[in-house]
Amino acid sequence: MLDAAARARLLARHGAAAEPWLDALPTRLSALAERWWVALDLASPPLAGRSSVVVRGHRDGAPVVLKLALDPQHARVEAAALRAWGEPAGAGAAGAAGAAGAGTAGAGT
Repeated sequence: MLDAAARARLLARHGAAAEPWLDALPTRLSALAERWWVALDLASPPLAGRSSVVVRGHRDGAPVVLKLALDPQHARVEAAALRAWGEPAGAGAAGAAGAAGAGTAGAGT
């Protein structure tokens, strides 16, 4: 799912303990997309930095992203920030903090 460079960045930051998370990423992403009724745009490569993976998609015709963070605390803080900003940036953020390993599902990003 991720290219070698993206995987290497995440491993450099989080170490070998990130391997199982990365290996489970396609399954986790699929489950979250189903949970939040998101049609994933798998033709577009996922974006990945050193702390998270972002995948584009659509929900009810509107563009959304699913952002998954390796660090659950990072995901909770980011979800709280999106909720504070309100709609549309925080759409779906309320469910994010409760999903293990998930970041945000935000509209129009």
